[in-house]
Amino acid sequence: MSFNDTHEFTSRGIPYPKDVALIANKSSPESIRYDLEMQAKVTDQELVKLQEDTDKKVSSDDARLPYFVTNDAFMLVAHDRRNRATDLALDWTGQFDEFVVRRLAARMKAYLEVSDGAGLPTDRMLVDGVLVPVNTDMRSSTIWGSSSSQFIASALGAEFSVVAVSFDGQGKSAERIQHTAARSGAVPALLTVTGGQIPASGAVTVTASNMTTALALKPFSGTLHGVPGTLSATNTAMTFTRTGSGTAVTVPNGTPFISDLGTAYR
Repeated sequence: MSFNDTHEFTSRGIPYPKDVALIANKSSPESIRYDLEMQAKVTDQELVKLQEDTDKKVSSDDARLPYFVTNDAFMLVAHDRRNRATDLALDWTGQFDEFVVRRLAARMKAYLEVSDGAGLPTDRMLVDGVLVPVNTDMRSSTIWGSSSSQFIASALGAEFSVVAVSFDGQGKSAERIQHTAARSGAVPALLTVTGGQIPASGAVTVTASNMTTALALKPFSGTLHGVPGTLSATNTAMTFTRTGSGTAVTVPNGTPFISDLGTAYR
């Protein structure tokens, strides 16, 4: 195997000098020895420079600078092909090293500061097959689900308050996925009104073709055929109660009940 067949970098991450192959191909042993000694001096100089650069990077507060790991401060470090530490660097407590945290913080800064934390202009969501901008509010959070989501809500709310993030717990014990999907606005409940008409005031019994009738449904507000109201249920009946009085409204069977929560907690 010739020098030309070796890897591009040494085990220490130093590029092999371009003239190593020329040295190896000389016929005079003495000249080879001399040239190798000269090359060793050059390599030593490279190592000194590399160490100086490494020391500067380790002591720098600039999180963008990758550096070589030369001590045992890490429990686990993944390196790139030039032996530089990547962001997969854990200390002996299993936490990300400080230089990783600084580097990630610099990358997240844009998300937290654009439009007072409302998200990046490049964020998109799919609506009716079209990508549209999303105005994500990084200062508020919501949890959906059943019992686990309901019972962990108070603890999560306390944690989020430490970083000034508002929290809304929308978990409901025993609630089915159809109920949660309807409340969040993801899959609106398709309602049929008893008698085919919303009365001028008060409540009316309804049924849903895509949702079971159950007490576990958490009551939620929305609009049915343009009429604001609240949808609630017992284990035997589902009820739509309009918010204010007005005229009676005829409602086609299978009309979607559009949740207010879908917009409020998007």
